[in-house]
Amino acid sequence: MNKTHLTRFFVLVTMTSIVCGCGPGTPKTYPVTGVLSLDDKPVPDATITFIADAGNNKSAATTSDAQGKYAISTFKQGDGAVPGSYKIIVAKYQKGAEENPYGDNNPPEVEQTPEAISAAYGKGYAGPPKGNAAKAPKEWNDVPAKYSDMAQSGLTFTVEAKPNTFDIKLSSKN
Repeated sequence: MNKTHLTRFFVLVTMTSIVCGCGPGTPKTYPVTGVLSLDDKPVPDATITFIADAGNNKSAATTSDAQGKYAISTFKQGDGAVPGSYKIIVAKYQKGAEENPYGDNNPPEVEQTPEAISAAYGKGYAGPPKGNAAKAPKEWNDVPAKYSDMAQSGLTFTVEAKPNTFDIKLSSKN
């Protein structure tokens, strides 16, 4: 390789390194912690989502612990949020047990012999449910529904370039 080619090679490598290293990277985040409560009682295992307003494109979320405490995460667990204003939604969905499509949650065991299976069919057992016969588990939200709707929650917070504390106090009354 002659001197001109070697110089061009090093210039190319240097320029590539500079261009690749000058990307936008990850925006700076600041801690956002607090306690989530409903009627002054902590709410465990609720999902808290900070939805970024215009101009700030990084939303953040977390789940409250057993005491209702939370630490918002944007890029990694507990790293906080990018400075800016946010609308907040909160939900705690629960799922009930799946219902037996035959109405009996503890059906008797059927002995697995041809005679016993035939007798079970004779008593009304028609095999596994067909199509949409199975009943879906019931779901519900343990916090008032308005808090899981961005347009109705009324919850907002502005994250500043410092550690932030925001206690979220929900009410079951209007």
